[in-house]
Amino acid sequence: MAKHPHDGPHDGPDDAVPTRVAADSARSGGAETVSAKIRPDRTDAPGDSRWVLDRYHDEGVLGRGGMGEVRLCLDRGIGRRVALKMLSPGEGSKSGAHPRFLREARVQGRLEHPAVVPVYDLGTSADGRPYFTMKRIGGHTLEQVLASTVAATAERWTQRRLLNAFAQVCQAIHYAHEQGVIHRDLKPSNIMLGDFGEVYVLDWGVAKLVGDDRDYDEVREPARTVATPAEAMDQTLGGSESGTRTGAGELLGTPGYMAPEQIDGVSAAIGVGADVYALGAILFEIITGLSLHVRDNFAQVLASTIAGPDLDERLADSGREVSPELVAICHRAVAIEPAERYANVRAMLDPIERYLEGDRDLALRRQLALGAAQQADDAAQRALDHGDSAARSEALAACSRALALDPENAHARETLVRLLVTPPDQAPEGVQDELLESERDTVRSSAKGSISAFASFLAFVPVVAWMGMREPLSLAVLVVLIITGIVVSVFGSKAKRPEMLAAPLALVVSTASLIVMSRVFGPFVLIPGLAMANAIGFSLESRGGRRIVYVIGSSMAMVIPAALELTGAIPPSYVFESGGMMSIMPRFTELPRMQSLVLLSTASLAAIILPAVLVSRTRDALRGAEQRLAVMAWQLRQLVPSNTRSTGLRLPTV
Repeated sequence: MAKHPHDGPHDGPDDAVPTRVAADSARSGGAETVSAKIRPDRTDAPGDSRWVLDRYHDEGVLGRGGMGEVRLCLDRGIGRRVALKMLSPGEGSKSGAHPRFLREARVQGRLEHPAVVPVYDLGTSADGRPYFTMKRIGGHTLEQVLASTVAATAERWTQRRLLNAFAQVCQAIHYAHEQGVIHRDLKPSNIMLGDFGEVYVLDWGVAKLVGDDRDYDEVREPARTVATPAEAMDQTLGGSESGTRTGAGELLGTPGYMAPEQIDGVSAAIGVGADVYALGAILFEIITGLSLHVRDNFAQVLASTIAGPDLDERLADSGREVSPELVAICHRAVAIEPAERYANVRAMLDPIERYLEGDRDLALRRQLALGAAQQADDAAQRALDHGDSAARSEALAACSRALALDPENAHARETLVRLLVTPPDQAPEGVQDELLESERDTVRSSAKGSISAFASFLAFVPVVAWMGMREPLSLAVLVVLIITGIVVSVFGSKAKRPEMLAAPLALVVSTASLIVMSRVFGPFVLIPGLAMANAIGFSLESRGGRRIVYVIGSSMAMVIPAALELTGAIPPSYVFESGGMMSIMPRFTELPRMQSLVLLSTASLAAIILPAVLVSRTRDALRGAEQRLAVMAWQLRQLVPSNTRSTGLRLPTV
């Protein structure tokens, strides 16, 4: 991960997340966030050699603010690098700058907590400017982590780890409150996450001291007279969301995280509740990935802060499934009135720690589950009564929420099972496409089988030739048709939409082949049985109106040659004699006894076996589907406690 600028210019760069200058070491008068970059050329070091203190060797600027600058220095006495903040040249002459600078150092130094950057030294340079040194820290701000799209960052900083870090922040803020310090500008950019598990709360420059500790309260806050969000927008940052200055008539804090009472600008009204509010806004951002307030413009943020955010709407916008315990914490923490928030940060931290330890508010979850289960039941009734697909989708989603909140909710489980074992009369949107694609897969599979079927026709060619040819041209046509059928079947086994061209072509080729074969024994011997097998094969792999087309097309194998013979277009295959005798007149081949019996036997067996195989295969597939449905229904029924199972939940007939 990238290093914090306190790590100095010698640290290697990292492109994962851009680094940020330490906020609590570079504020304008303790209130303006520094955004300066490290400048490795060192050309910005002060020209006055007196600035180089005996103890500290300057190594370059880390950042600058309107009031002070932060430099990386080597502490010669201890041999470590520190961040040194010094009042900027010319600032010392301004009224209140010197005591305000000292106040910032003392407030930060007063808070001896692992999550507060420690202050090492406080003094005055040779040219009379005050300075203080503090620990050089590294890592990323919470703002950078939440905004990062780098997979490695998201993998490292899971929500649980962020919540653990947030808990450490709460500990630090509660400690500060116990020491009489209100931060007043908590936000993700003021929380630093170290590379080794460290967590720091930055930017104590605008902190408020409570009580009468005048040793640290040397500078009083000027009055603030912001009347409306619109005026605030004109008077402050013009839409910027960084920490605001503390001059007269300006807001104190950062819009989006500042509490409603901070907008009024009355310092006496700002207490522990302001930090609780900011922590609630940060927690909401951690669990949803969205800011608490919509930040389209500055005035909108302030107006939303005063009116109160719609947490449920923002939660819906996030699209995340968030624990109800954490949502409840946010609801209370960002209440408009301070009295309605947690009395202190410790009270807010307790339920967070219980959540991290695995405890869940079962009563709250069960109550929420009851509401979701009732919503599911109402939607399910609409879906079953009116075939409403949208209502069915709503019911299933509500069932899922209810069971996620309370897995033992019998009402939700019964509703879920009732929906799943009672499918809609019409397939919902999208299901028809899935069924069509499944049908196409079946047609492709059938086309692969047709390759073998057409190839088997070639086995009849030697038998026909063996019988003695009368029409060699007819045999040649039959061979061409069989080869064409094989080519069409190969095409159909790979086509994206085989039902559009491959299947109709295969029907035409197979029917034409049977018409040619009718020249052997006529249209009424063998051909009806083979045509029936053809019709069954095509019909089993299709649906709707296509089945009629396939049946009619297969029938043409008998109808066309019979019609041609009846109209005299071709010589008849049958001669009827006196005494009830009917003779078959060979046209295609001779009809020697042995060869004719072999051909009749083979073709007749094919006409019997082929339909039986096709029907059996289809029935096996149907039986497999029925069994899977039955097992599915049985498993679904197990979701419902045995003493509450409805005997009316039956598997639908396939």
